[in-house]
Amino acid sequence: MRLFIPFLLLAAVAPAQVISVGVKAGIPATNALPDYGAYYPGMIDTGRWTIGPTIEFHLFSGLSIEVDALYRGYRQDESFASGETTIPAGPSTAPITYPAISFSNQTSTKAWDVPMLLKYRFGTRRFRPFVDAGATFSHTSSDVTSSIVCLSSETVCGTSNFQPYYNQLNHSTFTMNTFGPTAGVGVEYKIGKFKLAPEVRFTHLSNPTRNLATVLLGFTF
Repeated sequence: MRLFIPFLLLAAVAPAQVISVGVKAGIPATNALPDYGAYYPGMIDTGRWTIGPTIEFHLFSGLSIEVDALYRGYRQDESFASGETTIPAGPSTAPITYPAISFSNQTSTKAWDVPMLLKYRFGTRRFRPFVDAGATFSHTSSDVTSSIVCLSSETVCGTSNFQPYYNQLNHSTFTMNTFGPTAGVGVEYKIGKFKLAPEVRFTHLSNPTRNLATVLLGFTF
């Protein structure tokens, strides 16, 4: 909520039609994380909404600068299991038995995306199509909980080289900053002093590389 205060103060002191403030909300149309495909068949990605304040500085002839602060919260769950496997003895080696294991991992992430865009509106009527382009800075903070459980007998689990890692619950946190280009297209509809602006926005972020598509609805005054 603290992010809304500077936006409201700027709107209060700015001349009419110079600065617009409001809120944007939307639904991501792509996964929050890269598609790892067959490598992690048990992965589930849930990140289905975004919301935050927006401010726009009007320049001239339909041109303006827009800055948003959009919050995303999403969760990634992944799990897999493997069966017990025995490698037969060789001429000079004893048989080796790898135990059956079950692995699970849950990552809960909070992300702030800050797009900085140059925006251009076409025409002067109530309905005004627009395009915007610029860059997005993204800061994410993630909490990770993981566990690995040995499903074989105590004898097999105890003799495994990985025995110290079994039957543990681990917690960790990490943060990440990414940056990438952003572009969008939409239409603005003016209702008195208020404006509604549905938009489709595309962002390409790196580390890890991912393409984000988001359907947004802006409400400004």
